[in-house]
Amino acid sequence: MSGAHRPRRQRHPAAHLPRGWRIFFIVSGWVLLVFGIALLPLPGPGALVIGFGAALLSLASESAYWALRWAFQRWPRGWRRLERARRTIFRKIVGPNAAP
Repeated sequence: MSGAHRPRRQRHPAAHLPRGWRIFFIVSGWVLLVFGIALLPLPGPGALVIGFGAALLSLASESAYWALRWAFQRWPRGWRRLERARRTIFRKIVGPNAAP
């Protein structure tokens, strides 16, 4: 299967977040995921809330990061936007000189 593309491994900033922020992102990500699942019967907002919850969770969880990256394989532009937003949030929390 020459067309199969595996995302390459790269460093992930979650390990370097302060403990309080990691806890905040994990709890808020799971709350938004559960809330999004509850909203799925409504047209529209459920999928958006699930996506936002997964993005927050991916800031603190390596597994969530790779799952989200796998989910965005079909949409590389969307992944680049999401990754840029994640790096911006990370730099605002840790500082501008921190390596992402």
